[in-house]
Amino acid sequence: MAAILLEMAEEFGVPTARVLAGTAVDAASLRIPDTRIAVEDHERMLVNAMGLTGEPGLALHFGSRIPVVALGVLGYALMCCRNLRELTDMLARYHRLIGGDLVIAIDEGEAELALRLEDGGSDTRVQVFDCEIFFAGAATSLRQLGLPGQAAVRVELAYPAPEHAAQYRAWICDDVRFDAGANRLVIDRNALDLPLQFANPTLLKLYRQQCEDTLAASQRSDGYSAEVRRWLLGTPGRFPPFEEAAAVLHMSPRTLRRRLGEEGTSYQQIVHELRRQLAETWLRDGMLSVAEIAGMLGYADISNFRRAFIGWTGHSPARYRRGRNTAEGPIS
Repeated sequence: MAAILLEMAEEFGVPTARVLAGTAVDAASLRIPDTRIAVEDHERMLVNAMGLTGEPGLALHFGSRIPVVALGVLGYALMCCRNLRELTDMLARYHRLIGGDLVIAIDEGEAELALRLEDGGSDTRVQVFDCEIFFAGAATSLRQLGLPGQAAVRVELAYPAPEHAAQYRAWICDDVRFDAGANRLVIDRNALDLPLQFANPTLLKLYRQQCEDTLAASQRSDGYSAEVRRWLLGTPGRFPPFEEAAAVLHMSPRTLRRRLGEEGTSYQQIVHELRRQLAETWLRDGMLSVAEIAGMLGYADISNFRRAFIGWTGHSPARYRRGRNTAEGPIS
């Protein structure tokens, strides 16, 4: 998302260095997929970009250009949802994976369901640009996922209409209401069960488990190993090289290796443990073939995955699956 913001600023003639002023962000690190930056740095970048471009609706433009997949593993999960009912449940449960202090809650009524945006920090007022990014991004995502038309959606905002209010209707939806009691995206209940075009229940189950693991890891907050694990869970289908992990955490490979060593682990050990955990989970679920699991874990050759799994458990993937799915109970 930070890279998208920098691209937008450049379109307005603002160089990257000026947008990054006052942050700890290295421009080179943003060229690495799945780089994570501090929330404070992201907010400083946005404030810088808004001031330097002079575009009052920049946050709306920005939100509208954020693809669903930019949300990491949560984005992939949302893409696989069957309908808006499933999607809103996922978003309400796992929104913390997006980052920041904002809280997404669900308001249910007889005729409508609403996603309510709150500030989970010490300041109870949600900043205007946070709303602009969220609601423009949500509207764009719904269109990307195949929600037919705009009639089923409206947005309510708890602040007066700004001078660029017309841009809200251009970037979000036709029905935007200011001076409301809360900041909400309201959906007609009749639209909740409409099918979404990328629905994939099998992959959704896998991504949901990764969301659970990522959320649990973030809540434990137990050091650099947890940071590395959380990042790996947010890069589904790939296990990037160690140097990329160090760049994401804004430190040299030597420093990250030392700090992981102080916690009694290593990057390779974290990768092995995570691969084993995911392999066992997916084999138990029975939703994917052994070949598909091997691919999801980054093994180009199924025989390499088979050898690795035997080394972890003493059993082949097929034997492990049979043992878990018979009356014999767990394999000893």
